[in-house]
Amino acid sequence: MQDITKELEKIKQELEELKKKMQIAEQEKSIKDLPAEAVQKVMEVSKEIVKATTDIAEKAFKVIKYSAEGAVEGAKKALKEEEKEKAE
Repeated sequence: MQDITKELEKIKQELEELKKKMQIAEQEKSIKDLPAEAVQKVMEVSKEIVKATTDIAEKAFKVIKYSAEGAVEGAKKALKEEEKEKAE
């Protein structure tokens, strides 16, 4: 459970960073009105946003996977205990 909590906290921090980057990108004017340097910076930030979004999605999937695996293991344990009680 602590691993899931840590992963969720990491995802939360990365989402905050992503939010800041997206605000920077939104503040820029039309790309055709920007000098080449600014366009390059916007493109770099955009790439970072896409990468961060992908990373966050992958981590969220892992959290869901670990949660599901934990639930399955918990259910198996409960069934074993129930069967053991019935046998006694």
